[in-house]
Amino acid sequence: GRGRGAKASLAAADDDESRSSRDEGDEGGGGDEDDSNDSEAAFDKFERHAPDDARPDELAVLNGDVVEYGERVETILGPAYFALEDDTPFSIGRKLFALARAEEGRKSALPSHDGAETEKTTNVSYMNNARDLAESFDLETCGNAIVALNERRLPGLRLRSKLHEGTRLWLSPGSPEEKAHVHKTLARFRCGALLAALQKHECALIFSEPVDHVKLGIPDYPEIVKTPMDLGTVKRKLENGEYDEIGPSGFVADAQLAFENCLLYNPRGSEARQMGEIMLKELRIKWVALGF
Repeated sequence: GRGRGAKASLAAADDDESRSSRDEGDEGGGGDEDDSNDSEAAFDKFERHAPDDARPDELAVLNGDVVEYGERVETILGPAYFALEDDTPFSIGRKLFALARAEEGRKSALPSHDGAETEKTTNVSYMNNARDLAESFDLETCGNAIVALNERRLPGLRLRSKLHEGTRLWLSPGSPEEKAHVHKTLARFRCGALLAALQKHECALIFSEPVDHVKLGIPDYPEIVKTPMDLGTVKRKLENGEYDEIGPSGFVADAQLAFENCLLYNPRGSEARQMGEIMLKELRIKWVALGF
């Protein structure tokens, strides 16, 4: 069927886009170290097969013969997306993200039982609130997760790889084991690239290690900042596999905590607070640019 997906379903990205992706760490390894070289065992472990008793209409949907391309589709093997020509995992993730937030906004605008409007946060404020980066993370709207879920079926798949029309992409893990694999892959490789990008920023130095309130002469720091965090600690946790199970949401929660603590302690207008605001903005930018 049109949606089966094969190596030929990848179109070459243009040179500028590929180069930009490499500059941002996009071309780094997408697979897990334990599953290196796209081993046959790892491929078989997560391969999906239609049940023997599947109906013809279910198979038609599964193969992309009777579905709208460019939309999320429910199949008997899980949610999928059949690509439009030149779609990329990055563009698909952003599209699905926008649709999900629009649906949340629509639901939040519905009258409550007493006729009052609900006060849930809308999509506009979401993009301005760094805390929601962790709270709203969803594998189904993550370009990097799309890569991790499909790169074994589509060798060479990267975040900005252009796809041919009808290429089928899985949007969620087919088993708990595959979910654990995807979380581990995203934490160790993609979050590692995000951390490296943050550490290169000129304002990152003051966040590179725990705040020494004794050395800095700020004895009230522990009273105000109850949960200290810094990028050095984030890096150690990443290297020790402490984000493997929870995935990117745990990583980004800690990263933004390091910057939010800076805003919590330092007064408005201070140099340190300005650096914290800059790094929070940089985190939001990199979070999106690197496929989350």
